[in-house]
Amino acid sequence: MLQTPYIRENKEEVIQKLLKKNYDAKDIIELICQKDDLRKETQSQLDDVLAQSNQLSKEIGLLFKNGQAEKAQEAKKQTADLKEQSKSLGTTLQQLQHDLQDLLTQIPNVPHETVPSGNSADDNELTLEKGAIPNLGDSAMPHWELAKK
Repeated sequence: MLQTPYIRENKEEVIQKLLKKNYDAKDIIELICQKDDLRKETQSQLDDVLAQSNQLSKEIGLLFKNGQAEKAQEAKKQTADLKEQSKSLGTTLQQLQHDLQDLLTQIPNVPHETVPSGNSADDNELTLEKGAIPNLGDSAMPHWELAKK
């Protein structure tokens, strides 16, 4: 399975190589990049919220210690709000990661540059045949189902 950083760094190459397999990947590659951007943005927001929450938690202890109970209570309310935000962002982040993984499993691996273009398996070139081909039986799973597991 292709990884997001590889796809980002080699976007045009991946699209061109997949055309050899008659797979138009332009739209799905763009969608993957968009989802990944959104995932990164959400992760950044979550990190910021968690950092603010940690900072407020430290301040609460100091405020109580210095006898500023009212300010400490306000900070506690802010911390509760930040925890709700972090919970929401965490859920969104998990969904984005799941969606991104789903999209990645839909893209086939890119063929080697020496692989000729073709419309069907009939266009494949046999370069080496060695040994007996195993019979996997009816219960064998295709690679795209195995990748989801």
